[in-house]
Amino acid sequence: MKHLKILSLWIAQVLVVLLNLGVQLFLARLFTQEDVGTYYAIIALLNITATIGQFGLSKYLLIIFSKYKNISEDSKSNIVILFIIFNLIGILTYFLISYQFFKDNIVFALFLAPLFFSNNLIGIYTTMIQVNSKYITISVLRVVVPFSKVIAILVSGLIFQSDIIVLGTVISIISLVFSIYLILEINNSINFFLDNKIIPSNDSKILENKKQLLIVLLPYALLNLTYMIYTQGNTFILGLLDNKVSVALFANAYMILNSIYIFPTIIYQKVLAHKLLAYIYRPDGKNIKEIIRQMQLTMISLSLILLIILYFLADYIIITLFGKEYTDAILLFKILLIGVPYRLISISLGTIMSSDFFVRKRVKIEITVTLLNIILNYFLIQYIGIMGVVITVIITEFLLAFLFTLYVKRYFNIKLLRVIANLTIILSFLYIVFDFNTFSIVIVSIGSAFLSFYSGKKLLELM
Repeated sequence: MKHLKILSLWIAQVLVVLLNLGVQLFLARLFTQEDVGTYYAIIALLNITATIGQFGLSKYLLIIFSKYKNISEDSKSNIVILFIIFNLIGILTYFLISYQFFKDNIVFALFLAPLFFSNNLIGIYTTMIQVNSKYITISVLRVVVPFSKVIAILVSGLIFQSDIIVLGTVISIISLVFSIYLILEINNSINFFLDNKIIPSNDSKILENKKQLLIVLLPYALLNLTYMIYTQGNTFILGLLDNKVSVALFANAYMILNSIYIFPTIIYQKVLAHKLLAYIYRPDGKNIKEIIRQMQLTMISLSLILLIILYFLADYIIITLFGKEYTDAILLFKILLIGVPYRLISISLGTIMSSDFFVRKRVKIEITVTLLNIILNYFLIQYIGIMGVVITVIITEFLLAFLFTLYVKRYFNIKLLRVIANLTIILSFLYIVFDFNTFSIVIVSIGSAFLSFYSGKKLLELM
């Protein structure tokens, strides 16, 4: 039964990826590029401001529920009050920014507001039921939002002649109904955790004191907000500084890669994370240095193979999914592929950086890179348009991977910088010197295949 539940999570993740691709595909096929750009820009803003509503509550509650499986009535009241306050702050921020920068589409932005609340309610509810290992329910909930978007796009696109206001209306109705359902379920589920027993240690004092709870939640909130700005901010800023057609072209190219990144992220979080952390916490640190080194070699070699495959399939992928109107997105997609190896490095080292030893440093690094991302986007987009956001993505992907590598290298005294330097040289030769000619492709492919086999085999032996 346990394996069935875990399998349901994997199936749900595959469905989420496919449904998100379906959102991209049907939007591109049924709506104008202007409407597609509007949708992505406002959705990016909604996702960013929604993290204010969460304010790290989901992550912290998961820790509390996992530890004690009970909370007091006072704790419940504080959690509910803070959740309401920060959701009001978040939705007000969303409305103000929408009014300031998307006046022409303010009605559409208003109709998307219920999606703001349903997303945050899902976060709270799945946290509560995760403690009871209700993986199948969690799997269904993860699929609901992208599925509802696909339904809304098809209804408004096929029946109502691709009217973006109708799209917003359908999303609003589905989100409202779903939010009511979630509120009822949360109210029923919280009775499981209500217990007037005092939670041991300082946790009870924190939960029952709003000020202390805010202080504890702040790092979790910053981490969530930073991550969301880093992943969604490019699309939002492009929507502010350039035209909506540029947003549509960039978003479709960029979101394909984000869909691909989901799979290595799951592998590290669900399969390898506990093993890596176990090695880190061992007093002797057995094998951890060699594991990290072989892990990076495996990740880089596989990412180069993936990059080459996607580079040659770029024309087919973009035109097949989105149509000839999105031909200009092909070049963007090919350039964005440079960031793939660096992102996979960040994903692998990010697992290690999530341990107690590194988490504060990780927050500082991610905040720094996110701020740089915003600054670069602001200046480059104004000077070179859509290519500015593409260059910003590459620079920040490289910088995040480099800083993670540098810190892990210093802590474990491993020669990792040479690996990332060699990767950068290979990418420079592929893109600039050889322009993906047959000779360079054959050499890099053969070398990467041998390296991935050797390092992968050694990594399995070590773990």
